[in-house]
Amino acid sequence: MPGLIEPSEAWRAWPFDPASVLLLAFAAVAWEAAARRGPRPAGSAWWWAGLAVLAVALLTPLDEVAEELLSAHMVQHLLIGLVAPLLIVRAHPGRVLGRHVHPAVRRDVGRRVHPILRAATPLGLAVVAAHVVVWWAWHLPALYDLAVADSRVHLLEHASLFASGFALWAVAWPAGPVRQRGGAAVLVIFLAALGTGPLAAILTVANQPHYATDAAATAAWGMTRLADQQLAGAIMWVPGGFLYLAAGVALFSSWLLGRAPRDPGLSTGRVVVADDLTVISKR
Repeated sequence: MPGLIEPSEAWRAWPFDPASVLLLAFAAVAWEAAARRGPRPAGSAWWWAGLAVLAVALLTPLDEVAEELLSAHMVQHLLIGLVAPLLIVRAHPGRVLGRHVHPAVRRDVGRRVHPILRAATPLGLAVVAAHVVVWWAWHLPALYDLAVADSRVHLLEHASLFASGFALWAVAWPAGPVRQRGGAAVLVIFLAALGTGPLAAILTVANQPHYATDAAATAAWGMTRLADQQLAGAIMWVPGGFLYLAAGVALFSSWLLGRAPRDPGLSTGRVVVADDLTVISKR
């Protein structure tokens, strides 16, 4: 492990990861080139915000501190696995980046993929299962410690967290390419939160450290290894849980507002005002 990062010096620890720089640069260039092939995309701000979140997670001192503190690593995972994918999904990336593909090819791919996407509920459940498995797998002590020790495994960890998060929002969020119908989108988010919540709880209430974090590194930040692990669980449980909750509430509200009124007497073209004595209709 490289020299320990003192809290007062953390702001100086700016990493340079060529793979991350190249991937983010490629994503930026691909988007800008696609944007020039047609009308300016309405979701550009979401795309750039998503890339900015990934840059914060991968190209700032957070990445260096995450090598030493499980709690910082958890912040990084939330940014890569939940926040950035949601922002990028809201940009409609398939619609925009598809401009790079010949229209005939797009139509052919669409015909082949459409039957899969039409099976929205099975697809949504499969995506939720994959999302939960990915989060549990990479927080198993053996795999987590391996990812910290091996940069190639670490890259795979980040890629799979991002992919599982992107898939989750793609099937749940209204801006996604699949869009669950009605309450199915809310169910997808609920199941994702339900599946990952116990992991956060286990880390938070554990009475002994399970990861090979360095005692000197956590001590430099005023924590024991156990306190660092419990903080990581709390970060996953509270901010991570809040993100699921906020998304679920937004989707549930959107679903209710978008539903057709069941009472034929209460249509959008009619306002009924009632009290104990009168009913007044206005058209």
